[in-house]
Amino acid sequence: MNKITFLSVALLTLCLLLQSCGKDEPVERRGTSIVEVIVRNPQGEPQADKTVKVFNASDYETFKNNPQTKALLESRTDKEGKARFTLDAEEWFKGSRSAQDLYVVVEENYDVRNYRWWSQLVTVRPGRRRIVRMETGDEAEHISPDSPTRHKYLLISDGVVTGLRDSSVTHLVFPAEVRSIADGAFRDSRIESVVLNEGLESIGTQAFAGSRQLSAVTLPSSLKTIGSHAFEDCIALTGIDLSATALRRIEDETFRESGLKVATLPQALESIGAQAFMATRLESVSLPPALRSVEDGAFREIATLRTVTLPDGIQQIGSYAFYRCTRLVTVKSHGTATTYDGIIHEAAFSDCTALQHIALPQSLASLKGWTFSGCEQLKEITLPAHVKEIGDYALRTGFALATLRFEGKEPPTLGNNVLPFLGQLSALIVPQGRTEAYRTRWEAYPSYHNKIKEEG
Repeated sequence: MNKITFLSVALLTLCLLLQSCGKDEPVERRGTSIVEVIVRNPQGEPQADKTVKVFNASDYETFKNNPQTKALLESRTDKEGKARFTLDAEEWFKGSRSAQDLYVVVEENYDVRNYRWWSQLVTVRPGRRRIVRMETGDEAEHISPDSPTRHKYLLISDGVVTGLRDSSVTHLVFPAEVRSIADGAFRDSRIESVVLNEGLESIGTQAFAGSRQLSAVTLPSSLKTIGSHAFEDCIALTGIDLSATALRRIEDETFRESGLKVATLPQALESIGAQAFMATRLESVSLPPALRSVEDGAFREIATLRTVTLPDGIQQIGSYAFYRCTRLVTVKSHGTATTYDGIIHEAAFSDCTALQHIALPQSLASLKGWTFSGCEQLKEITLPAHVKEIGDYALRTGFALATLRFEGKEPPTLGNNVLPFLGQLSALIVPQGRTEAYRTRWEAYPSYHNKIKEEG
């Protein structure tokens, strides 16, 4: 290679090297300067819709302590990752000023309090185009005091997990500093398993909703609340063990339409929200003795459910709580009752077409109506001793019923069409010595008087 050729190659190499950094180019309008910022990630991909700000030296120092400091200029990158600023000569280069030292900042903000940014000091001269190339990545030059903790996969802000750094992550183990999971943090994620740390106290609304590959969740004993819809539509989640947690309530629709076959509940659980387990695949439900409320539709339309065990002290079973559980055969009760004002709301067991045996809780005082409508296999219903009122159609299944048993010495008040059709009822059993009391109270139903028999 001759000397001239060598020098030409060297000059070309130097020019290419300069193109990879910030550079100056002349512009057409006299005295006007242009700063063009090109933002890429570490893989070289354009970063669209990023906030780009321009500060002078004094404002930049203020910005480092207060990310809400107003910038001299601000723009957002386009789909090619570019932002462009025009600096008028009369405004930016007054007097004998021949150059401006400015800080270009690319900013990410997670919420109003949490920021991280990348900055670069550039010198801008009158009448020149300045091209600034900036790369974002895990290592920000500056992180605000409240910005997300540095974690390989998780965005963590002040003990709150707000989401994922890498949406391709499938297995997570939470670090010890996490105290809660924000609403929707992992909604529609690809996560397959998660181990939550001791010390975590709350899981937000819709936190894992729609994570259709999530199959395993390990919950800590410190957990106090799980938000509504938190695991809704997690169709691969077949089991959940809540027994060691500090939960007192399961919120509305928490596990709705998930793949749950088994759910182990904490003994201190007091209430289950509306549609909390609706349309899951549970095979049996055993509710703990402390439970006082099952709300509307909590276990409705579970086609796989076969047995239910209710606490005798329960105070409320909501409307349609077990509606259309078409394979439910047996409902049992356990424990003791200390108060006797429990309510079963409308249609709680309606259309449970396989139901054959039911023992209602001893706390029961009122059935609001249509309780067993459509329960075609049910042959015997026993009403506990403290039942005081029975609402419309509550005991009318629409099918043959061999025995209707009342344990209370005082006959309950009946609504409209409460009793089965006369031809569908074999016997109406009452306590010893109470036949006349029942006939007197039910004088409006004289055709049923001959069906009344005493327990014997």
